[in-house]
Formats: sequence, structure tokens, C-alpha cells
Amino acid sequence: MGQPKALLRWQGRSFCEHLIRAHYEAGVTHVVVVTLPLVKEALAKEIECPVTWVQGLDQEEPIDSLLRAVAVLDNAPDAALLVGPVDQGPIPVSLLTTLCQQFPVDACRVRIPTYQTQQGHPVLIGAGFRPLLRKHEGGLRGLFQEHPQSIEYRDVKTRATLRNLNTPEQFEAFQRAAEPIHF
Repeated sequence: MGQPKALLRWQGRSFCEHLIRAHYEAGVTHVVVVTLPLVKEALAKEIECPVTWVQGLDQEEPIDSLLRAVAVLDNAPDAALLVGPVDQGPIPVSLLTTLCQQFPVDACRVRIPTYQTQQGHPVLIGAGFRPLLRKHEGGLRGLFQEHPQSIEYRDVKTRATLRNLNTPEQFEAFQRAAEPIHF
């Protein structure tokens, strides 16, 4: 992309700021952002919402970033985790609220959004599932496949759950997209 995805701008704000605002508007009470120091420095100047910053590493696997965030939340043992990649770009608040509705935050459960039967992001992980995260050595997909009894799928009404912006062409297509994002 030529720059960190968290710093990509849409409608005057960075992707990261859009995501943080959407989470707070959906009722999330604690946002943890795992990123490199250079990205944090750039983002911290513009983000007004409270955020816990955790230092990530270059070339780190996504599960390692998630485990860094989980460690920060050890003092909140009953908190569920809403995990989403920054390359999803801005998402509607309605996606987050639909995902979080009537979720048992302390359960050993995972809720995955689907759009027209395709699995997307972000995923919601109950506090009871955290010990499984800590023990697993692979990615989330493999962990979820090992524990299918813990997975629940929630149909959502927005294609944004499937978005993955990894190339300049995908970002340009996102900017031209017909589907508006409502905050």
C-alpha cells in the first residue's frame, strides 16, 4: 500500500480512527490497538478517544498481535474481545452492534459475522475462550476449526464484513464503492 494501512485516510480520518470511533459508538468500553511505534506516534496525535496502545513487532503473525492485546486485558477477566484487522477499513456501527447483541461475554464462545454465507470480520471472542487462545500455536482460523462447538455465526446486512484492503487497487475500489458506510 506504500504506507501502513492504519494510516490510510478516508473521509478525512485514518482507518484506525474510523475503527476506534465505530467501536466506541457501538458500546465497546476498552479499545486496545497493537501497532508499531511509528504508527502509534502518527495516530496518537489525531485520535481523541481513549485507547490502550500496545507495541507490535515487524513481521509479527496476527495471532501474536492478538495475544499482546489479550495480555493487556488480563485485569478484565470477564471482557469479551472484538477482534478486527485494520485492513478491513472503516466499518458501520451497525455491524458491531449486530455482532454484539445478546452475546454472553464470559462464555467460551466465538461469534463470526457472515454475509451471504461468507465468513468475515470482526470476530467476537468470549472471555472463556481466552485460555484456548493462549495455548494455541497457529492462527485463529485453525483454532476455530479445532473448536467448532464454540462457534456461532451471525448473519449481518453489510458486505463490509468481508472487506480486506491489501492493494492500492482494492483501496481505490473501496473509495469508489456504491455501498455507503453509516456511522
